Order: sequence, then C-alpha cells, then structure tokens
Amino acid sequence: MLVLKHAFLNLKRHRWQHLLLGSLLFLLIFTTMTAYTLFTSAGRFAKQYERQFKSVVTILQSDLSIAQGETQAKEQYLKIGESDFVDEMKIIGNISIVFDQLKTVQQPINIGRGTMDSSLETDEMQLELTILRFGTTADIAKELFESNQELKTGTTNLKLNECLISDDLAKLNQLSIGDTIEFTVVGNDQKAPKKLTIAGIYQSKTPVEKRNDDNWSAFQSDDVFINSDTVSTMEDFKKFGSMNVSYKLKSQKDTSNFIKEIEQTNVSKQHYIMTNETNKKTAISIINGVKTFSSVLFLGSLIFGVFILIFVALDRFKRSQVEICILKSSGITNKQLVYSRLIELLGVISISFIFALFVVLHTVQPIADWQITSQKRLYDVFEQVAFTVTSDASEVVHSLPISLDGLSFISFVAIAGLCLLIIGSIDSYKIFKFKSIAFLLERNIDE
Repeated sequence: MLVLKHAFLNLKRHRWQHLLLGSLLFLLIFTTMTAYTLFTSAGRFAKQYERQFKSVVTILQSDLSIAQGETQAKEQYLKIGESDFVDEMKIIGNISIVFDQLKTVQQPINIGRGTMDSSLETDEMQLELTILRFGTTADIAKELFESNQELKTGTTNLKLNECLISDDLAKLNQLSIGDTIEFTVVGNDQKAPKKLTIAGIYQSKTPVEKRNDDNWSAFQSDDVFINSDTVSTMEDFKKFGSMNVSYKLKSQKDTSNFIKEIEQTNVSKQHYIMTNETNKKTAISIINGVKTFSSVLFLGSLIFGVFILIFVALDRFKRSQVEICILKSSGITNKQLVYSRLIELLGVISISFIFALFVVLHTVQPIADWQITSQKRLYDVFEQVAFTVTSDASEVVHSLPISLDGLSFISFVAIAGLCLLIIGSIDSYKIFKFKSIAFLLERNIDE
C-alpha cells in the first residue's frame, strides 16, 4: 500500500516531468504503431489485390485492320469472345470529330500543315478534337464505370441518332436533354455535318476541384457516346473509325493460353494485342512503395526510439537521485523503490498508449491515402498505362484499406511494453547499484 501511495504521489508531484516523458512516449508509440499498421495493411492488401486481379486482354486496331471495315472486324471479335477463357467482353469504337458550333472543355490541339519537306517551316492550325465513342448499351455502361464516370441525368439506353455527353460539355454550352448538337468527322473532305439528340448526361465521380488535369477523367470530359445502330449509318466510320475490344478473363492463369488462341486467328496479324499485366505490376509497385516506406519508418523509429528511451531513463534516474537517497535513508528497500517507480512509469506509459491508440485509429487512414497519392506521383506513368489498355475500375488503387485485428493490438501492446522494459530495466539496475554514501561524497559543497 505504501508503494502504491508513493507512486501516485510522485505522479502528482513530478507532473511536468511526467508530461514531458509522456509526450516523448506518445510520439514514439504513435509513430511505431502507425508505421506497423501501414506495413501490415499494405502487405495484406497487396496479397488480396493480386488474388482478385482480373486479367484483361485488349485488341487495338491498326491502320490495316481499319481498312477491312467494321463488319468483318466485329465478327472476328465476337468469335474470339466465345472462348472458354472469357468472362466478359466489351467493344468500344472511336471516331475523332470536331464540333461545328460548340465549345470544348479540352485545349485545342496544334496540327501542322504545309509542305512535305520537313526542313521547311510549316503553319499550324488548331483543332478542338473530341472522341465520339460507340457501343452497345451494356458496353457504354461498362466504359463509364471503368472510367470513373456515372450517369447524372437521362439514360444510357440510346436510340438511333441519340447521344450521351459529359456534364462539363453540357454546362459549357448550356445544353440539356433533348437539345441537338452538330459535328463533323475529322478527315472528311466533304465537311458534311451530322446531328445527334442529347439523351443523357454523365459526370465524373471525382469532384471537379479534386481532379488532376493529367488523368483520364479530364481526358474524357468531352467524349460523346452513341450506340452501334447510329454508327452503322455513318459511312465515315469505315474510313476514319476504329474499334477496340477488351476481354476480361475468368482467371489470371488463362492469359497466356487465351493470347495463343488469338494468335491462331487473322486478328493477331492486323491488330495489336495488349494485356493489363503492366497495370497490376504498377499498382503492386505503388502498394509496395507504401510498404517499404512504412518498414523504414518503423525500423528507424524503433532504433532511434531505443536510444531516446535509454537517454530518458538515465536522465530520469539522475534527476531523482536526491529523492532516492532520502528514501533509502528512511528505510525504503530497493524492491519497494523499484515497484513504486515501475507503477509510476506504467501509469505514464498507459496514458500515452491509450492516447496514441486513439489518434492512430482516427489518422492512419488519411495517412495511408496520402501515402498512396505520394507513391502514385512517383509512378506518374501509372494513369497513362492504366487506361491505355482497357481495365477494370477496381484495378486503380485510390485508397489503402486499413485493417486492424487482434494481432495488431497485441503488437501495439508489445511496443508499449518495450518502452516500459527499457526504461524500467535501466531504472531498476541503477537503483540496485546506487550507493547513498558514494552519491553524497561525489556531490559538490554548493549543492
């Protein structure tokens, strides 16, 4: 009882010293707990991500394949899509167009014009190019979802000569459902304008103020969607359009076998075959980047923390030598002193641990998302690669899910226990080695 009473009295008597000690312990425990949580969460997420990753094989049309015409190419795509390896198929066509009267969200593109002699200077003309995309209702819905877009108003079930435009384009030109837009296909010398009726408006799921102008959401802010029936009436598509098809496979293991099937057809000779394997490697690299950062932070804070704790323990003992000398002279045994100081230290560490745990639970997720963003900036090619090949929206890592379990809590307690062990061990050793007579003889007369 005497030991416990003395410990609580000391907590109150030396509250400023304990406040400083608690602050140091809080920073150390918070840093190591945060780093450990990031490390374990990144490891779990990387394994889960790799297991659930959906392999996508994309066939891009070349100039030679465009010359074959839409019908023959589409028949080849559909036949390949009947493979046992394929889970889903998506066909999206592309045509470059120019609006006759509308303003575009994107910056104009400079197009050189002049003589064929590259040594001569050429004039430049500016074209406000827009991509006209087409597909079935299901394919359009997939394209919007995989591009982080959503329907704002209207419908994606487009009829003949109906279209779907972006909210940015609609606001810029004050357009709404039922309005008509005119455009001309790029490359058409006849300049024959075509008309479409707006049936739906889509928007980005990402708020405008948070968008990055270099990412896909900004690139797609002018895109116009039409259905396959509408494009079949356009003779210009056979000359200037192209179709890209993507196949989502049932298993990652099927990728090589499926590509071999494609190579046995005429498609492989006239098209480019690409996979999203680079997407997976890049995403895993971003996650591993967080894992590497957190491991370095954990080991660094642990090693640095050990030295800090040793210094704190020695300084703590030095400041209390007079008190220890008086208590020993009063008949207090070494064991009683050790127990009292351990209870005192346990109280400070417990408060620091609870406060650190509370802060970690509320801040580790924002820290993890910030780390993902920082790592993605290091891999600035990620956004370009991720959408050069058609990919599933779930492939793009925007956030690192934080997962805490019983083992994590045990590890947190172990970190706090390590702090108690280091300071307590040094404190106990110094108390048992402390000699009151030697301490008094070494003190200066002025003291």
